[in-house]
Amino acid sequence: MAEDFDKEHYTIATWNIGHFSKGEKTYSTINSSTYKANYDELKKILDDSINADVLCINEYSEIFFSDKNKKYQITKDLFFGDYDYSEIGPLLGYSCNSIFSRLKLKRVKQRKFEISKTVAKKMPRAENYYYLESDLYFGNIKIKLVCAHTTSSANAVSQSQISELLNKYRDEDRVIMCGDWNTQDFSLFKNGGYTIGNNGSLKTFPGKAYALDNIVVKGLDISDVRIVKTNLSDHYPLVCRISLK
Repeated sequence: MAEDFDKEHYTIATWNIGHFSKGEKTYSTINSSTYKANYDELKKILDDSINADVLCINEYSEIFFSDKNKKYQITKDLFFGDYDYSEIGPLLGYSCNSIFSRLKLKRVKQRKFEISKTVAKKMPRAENYYYLESDLYFGNIKIKLVCAHTTSSANAVSQSQISELLNKYRDEDRVIMCGDWNTQDFSLFKNGGYTIGNNGSLKTFPGKAYALDNIVVKGLDISDVRIVKTNLSDHYPLVCRISLK
């Protein structure tokens, strides 16, 4: 159910769930013998450890586990039941972005990165990466929300995609950008007037001790940034509090 729209602060989270296959496939590989324990862990993380007003997810998957006989859909029981507003983008290769929100969302759009078209001939997978944008409301205050996933293993491309977003939203007074940025260099955001939530100390991609996931804001205050450790994905969720200035 929707929560109070006039709180002092709001909990925002971003998580690359890796399709619950640790990023190795575009669908879950959790088997039926372990799914119950993993399901309980996921529910506890979502309800207790994260408990977000707005949750942005990269590499989203409807299927928590599957076998020859059945498929279990997490969206129905865990996400849609707790969030009044939701938007799920298309599954393109490994890329699938989604937003789940207890706060009002309006004018949600899926947008491809323009730079991806330029590099598509040399790097076809770059065209799979996209972002969702929406008008998010803290009470009656409009904020531009972006859920992004930039191209992996191509730092120059991901930096160009970040530059594209900064240019697109340069005239917006209040912006929240969440996602897996596939870079550890967030200086473009800082130089563009954004406050960086993850300063690099929170290693959201534990396999290589990388700080790839971040929440950055403009025209807002961000605090209490933390990660939630779990083995359900190859990434950890990143959680913060955001308030109006």
